[in-house]
Amino acid sequence: MPFLKYQDNNVLAFEGEVDWNAYKRWHLIGFAGMGTAFKDYSDISDGNNVVSGGGGFRYLIARKFGMKMGMDFAFSKDDFTFYITMGHAWAF
Repeated sequence: MPFLKYQDNNVLAFEGEVDWNAYKRWHLIGFAGMGTAFKDYSDISDGNNVVSGGGGFRYLIARKFGMKMGMDFAFSKDDFTFYITMGHAWAF
């Protein structure tokens, strides 16, 4: 199971997302991330490094609230998945 596959005492993760309004209420999404898990900060270069990315689409279902719903497709060196999303994970 991919969930929590890469873990240790410390982790670093970086991620970004781009949202492009393709047509009226339809949006295209692209995202990428990189993370590493390591025991101590002195061992950071020996960590389990993983790069992932993907894309998807959103439809603005509630314009008044800015609520979008859609589907994403994501991949990494070991896995591929898709998921249905509603709202967004960012705090703004």
